[in-house]
Parts: sequence; structure tokens; C-alpha cells
Amino acid sequence: PWALTKMQLLLNGLLLHRLERADALDKPMLFGERLSLLPADVVLSRLPDQATPWDHQNAAHENYQRFPVAPPKDSRLALIWTMLATMKPVVGRMGVLMPADCLDSREGMVLRRTLLERNWLDAIIKLPRPTRKTDAFHAVAPALLLVRQQRENDTVAIITGQGKAGDTPLAIEKAFRDAKKNMITVNTTKNMSIPHEVEAKYAASWV
Repeated sequence: PWALTKMQLLLNGLLLHRLERADALDKPMLFGERLSLLPADVVLSRLPDQATPWDHQNAAHENYQRFPVAPPKDSRLALIWTMLATMKPVVGRMGVLMPADCLDSREGMVLRRTLLERNWLDAIIKLPRPTRKTDAFHAVAPALLLVRQQRENDTVAIITGQGKAGDTPLAIEKAFRDAKKNMITVNTTKNMSIPHEVEAKYAASWV
């Protein structure tokens, strides 16, 4: 991955860059002032299919200030928290391609709630599950998480689309077109919940 990333930077004309080969969780190498993580305007990443073991207990006592909550055991979610910490204030943006089950776990729900409370969550796009194991994510349903710090409103787009094709990139493109045709806007309350009706029955009474 390091060599491919280096080649992509050179092919796109990004001659002035800094690329470090290191463990982004246990031993990050990109630092700014006062040994803080180096901020970036845009953070992009693709997370691995499976979580890997990492020292999440000692991470609670680090100086990088990556985790406003308890460090997650899932290394993929820990990487997302790390990327959030590297976003520049106000102008920072982030896009992460990840397995959808990360966001559906209990630790993933903590991440989503934090993003909602900060009004940083721009969109969650769930993509179709690849049919071939040779495709990306090895038949694991992927999702795209989009984060933006400076947002004009508090609405969040949750997009789900379906598309069939022989190759994953073409299937994803078809799914995007299908999802755009069925997009809806959902407003949230001040407590970051979706307004809905609740009914309850007690004895002979309905509320």
C-alpha cells in the first residue's frame, strides 16, 4: 500500500508531500505543533474488512487527544477517531469507505451519536454487497461515511441504493444513480432524534 500510495501521489502531480510508513494507531508519525497530530483539510481512507488487535487500554492515557470517549476495541473505529482528530478545525472534511457492520455495532453507534451532536455527520451511503469474493470487501457490504465540520444545516443524508453489474465499480455507480432517485430529507430534533409518533396501550386506554 505504501508504494502504491507513493505512485498515486507522483502520477497526480503531488510532488511536495510527506508519506510515512508507521502504525497509525499505536505509533502515529505525522505531527504538527506541540506533538499534536498533523491537521489536514481532507482525510480519505478505506478501512480493512476485519478488525486487528491493538492496545486500546493504554490509548486512554495518550497525549494525542484522539478519543473523547473510551477508545474502541475495534481497530477500524479507532482509525476513524484518529482521522477525526486530524481534521482541520472548521474546514476539515473526511470520507471513509468501510464495512457497514462497523457503524451498526455498539461502538459504532457511539461514533454516530458523537458526530450528530457535533453536527459533523454529512451522509451515510450504504452500498450493495459484492457478489464475488474477488471483489472489494470480499462480499462484505460496504458503506461510505462523509463528515464535514462546517455545515449549513442539521440534516443528514442516509442513502441506500441497489445496482447489479459484473464489476463492483459499475455496480456502485448504478447504485448511486438509483439512490439519488429516492433521496429523502429527514429533520432531527435538538436531541438529535427523528420525530415520530409513539403509541402505548394500558388496560383499556390508548395514549
